[in-house]
Amino acid sequence: MTMVAESPPLEGDHKEKTLAERIYKQLSRDILGGKLEPGVKLRFEFLRTHYDAGTSTLRESLSRLAAEGLVVAEGQRGFRVAPVSPKDLWDITRLRQQLETEAVRRAIAAGDDHWEAEVVAAYHRLSKLKDKKTGRLTLLADESVQRHRAFHFALFSACDSLWLIRFLSTLYDHSERYRRFSTLYATKPRNSDEEHRKIMQAVLDRDAKLASSLLHDHLERTAVVVSSIADSWQPPEA
Repeated sequence: MTMVAESPPLEGDHKEKTLAERIYKQLSRDILGGKLEPGVKLRFEFLRTHYDAGTSTLRESLSRLAAEGLVVAEGQRGFRVAPVSPKDLWDITRLRQQLETEAVRRAIAAGDDHWEAEVVAAYHRLSKLKDKKTGRLTLLADESVQRHRAFHFALFSACDSLWLIRFLSTLYDHSERYRRFSTLYATKPRNSDEEHRKIMQAVLDRDAKLASSLLHDHLERTAVVVSSIADSWQPPEA
């Protein structure tokens, strides 16, 4: 049997795929980061200018985001950023509470000294982002968002279930839009750094019950703050 080598991709095809991936990632980042706000109409004339991409590339990226639930397709009328709602928020929150507490229990049971060091390092990097005037964390800039995610996933990094981590990654990405609401629109100050510190200490003490409880309450507080905002949120026009 003669083996036929696969033809290398054409240069134009490669460029198109690279561009589509870049646009997809930029749109995803802007939706999750709140730059493209919940419910806003995604007008192609705006997107073409803002993302420097053609309609076909944008449509491909938006269809991919629609499959992930970050964008809503409106038939022949185009696309809109997926809206926020208390129902959706609490659905995501309850699932995160169940899965994250399970993941942290597994991590505590399986984690070694290297895992503990990773948790401490992730917390240290996150805590360095405190506002000098208020002493509270600033969790809106891209770097702070990355450090916040890194801390949460450091807690689970010793978990022995890759599927559990994958599901948590998807849930975390969807909940990130809601967390931004908490940071942007909360009327009462919140010491999230102290919440993180207590979770970290419970993990280091190998107290699975306390760590699970603190993590559960940490997610609950965010949901309580955001649910009242999401219920009355009116999207601006793009």
